[in-house]
Amino acid sequence: MGRPHCPSKRPGGLELSRGSETYERETNERTTGSPPPTTMTSLSLFVRLFAFMALLASACHGASIHTNKLLRGRAPTAAAAAAAPQTVDRSDGASYMRTTQYRSEDDIVGVYESIEGDDLVLRVAASDDAGVSWYPMGFVLSVKNSEYSIGNPHILALEDGRLLCAHRNHRWDPNIKDRFATFGIGIHQSWDGGKSWQELSRPDDRIRTGVDGIWEPFLRISPTSDKLQVFWSNEMTTWDQDIVYQESDNYGETWSAPVTVAGADRTARDGMPSVVNVESQAFTVFESGTGPLFVVDIVSSNDDNMKGWGDRHRIYTPKGDNLQAGAPWVINVGGILVVSFMTNEDTRDLPNVDGGELKIVWSTDRGVTWSSPITVGQRGSHWPGMMALNDTDFLVTWSQDGSGMLSQKFRFGY
Repeated sequence: MGRPHCPSKRPGGLELSRGSETYERETNERTTGSPPPTTMTSLSLFVRLFAFMALLASACHGASIHTNKLLRGRAPTAAAAAAAPQTVDRSDGASYMRTTQYRSEDDIVGVYESIEGDDLVLRVAASDDAGVSWYPMGFVLSVKNSEYSIGNPHILALEDGRLLCAHRNHRWDPNIKDRFATFGIGIHQSWDGGKSWQELSRPDDRIRTGVDGIWEPFLRISPTSDKLQVFWSNEMTTWDQDIVYQESDNYGETWSAPVTVAGADRTARDGMPSVVNVESQAFTVFESGTGPLFVVDIVSSNDDNMKGWGDRHRIYTPKGDNLQAGAPWVINVGGILVVSFMTNEDTRDLPNVDGGELKIVWSTDRGVTWSSPITVGQRGSHWPGMMALNDTDFLVTWSQDGSGMLSQKFRFGY
């Protein structure tokens, strides 16, 4: 919502959960499981290689491994939990996790914010069983929180095997308390599956002249142009913020000037964008605030962002006056648009969505109508993300007070 997430405390050592075992941060090597057979027929090898390349091509273009049309032409009955929540990181200082499929449907790499004493760290965790268990991979970036504000990470797998991580990259003014001197977005890359990272570029980096905030970057590969795109929230004043995007035709080395997606026609705080495709139609979902009220809106482009975006439509308005629904995320699960968001509509003593409930709605007609919400995270939920696993299953990640960073698998019934 255009503000850094700042949990108030963080317990001692970071622990990441893998089943019933606890893995300390020093663990840097991936567990690969049983070795493959020593012999394989040429036909079997070809079949497996072909399947792997198909999975990789889909996952590395910013979309999870799923189809674009409703599964077998049937509408789903409902989304429901397919497994119990799993712990990614037990500390209260972990939040804002975003994930990507890397080498297969079950192979997932995630990045998240972590407050560790005087340091802000963008941590990396991985799973080789579709989120049933997690183990640490290292970190993207670590800074002193007295000097910098980093966060809002988003991760994307590329076809060449790289992982990209976009994040906010602000520097505090050393002379004025709680005031930024510079705003920026940083892009880091990893060639080894997330173990080590190097800075690639900065799509936007500016000296503060007013508010000038830059928040919540989202990375994708356009399936139409094959260009890398980064969407983000461009803050002009406290109550005027637009959704913009930039493109790169060399996969993140250089970037175009920003182009507005939503917000140019009104004064509102539009923020926290995420983007997904259903066939050639692209959808951008974001929160929009006017005064104390925040809602979740959507815009679409029938030609995948090639010729602009249409008018906005409402996804969710909180129940009651001057309440909030925000921090949304959108994915495509077998042709179904699924949107998660936080809200204080049932926790009205809270001033905003942070620490409220995490809810999910979905649409089977490309955003024309939406389901009633289901509650995934109870009071004390923070900054959720989602990822489609296949045509029926999807993974939700969020932090929960008292439980740390969680992931949970959900499934559509047919």
